[in-house]
Amino acid sequence: MIFKLKDLVSFNLNSQKIFQEKLPLTCAYKLSKIQRAIAEDLEFYQKKYLEIVNEYGDKDENGNLKYSENGTVVLMIPERKEEAQKEINELDNMEVDLDLDNYLLELSDFEKDKKISMQELVGILPFMR
Repeated sequence: MIFKLKDLVSFNLNSQKIFQEKLPLTCAYKLSKIQRAIAEDLEFYQKKYLEIVNEYGDKDENGNLKYSENGTVVLMIPERKEEAQKEINELDNMEVDLDLDNYLLELSDFEKDKKISMQELVGILPFMR
């Protein structure tokens, strides 16, 4: 199956809360198989993303990246912000082929009364039948 790297990143971020909960065995098994299958591609994404941030990120006089006031977003060099965003979009939309057909989740894998936020659902949706 073809996935975009941004789908893998979203799955990884939004499934963290789910991984901490007790789940039916089949569901936990499939989630762990998906997590293992995407690990190498996530590592690639993180490495390339950091390269982009280091290349286009605004730095102080000591060469340290500058962050937004709340400390969560790296500030980009204003003149190169558009170029940085283009490279990030290319990275996000890069396609990877993963053999996950046997591990795609189904609603029946979750308990009937399992509560999940919309954000978590959106993160795992590409990995569901």
